[in-house]
Amino acid sequence: MADLKQARQKQFSEKQSSLAEQARIEREDYMNQIQRQKQFEAQEKKIEEEKRKALVNHSYKIREQISTNESKAKQDRLDYLEEGRKVRENVQNEREKIKGI
Repeated sequence: MADLKQARQKQFSEKQSSLAEQARIEREDYMNQIQRQKQFEAQEKKIEEEKRKALVNHSYKIREQISTNESKAKQDRLDYLEEGRKVRENVQNEREKIKGI
């Protein structure tokens, strides 16, 4: 009878040990899954931040290009008007020379 009781106690002890080991393994697996999920989310966040920075940078470059083009167009127009003024002045000077002759 004592052997049976001892065998049951041993079986119970082994089962408890087995269940504890299984619980430990499941807990580790769960923690590993959480860790992988956190890493994945961090990587996704980093990618999204890089995309956002690229869009902001692109937007800045486009605005800068627009501003440069507007400045160039304005300067080209001023140069064109200045050239026209010089041509008119030269024509006027030539007319005055001709009248003076």
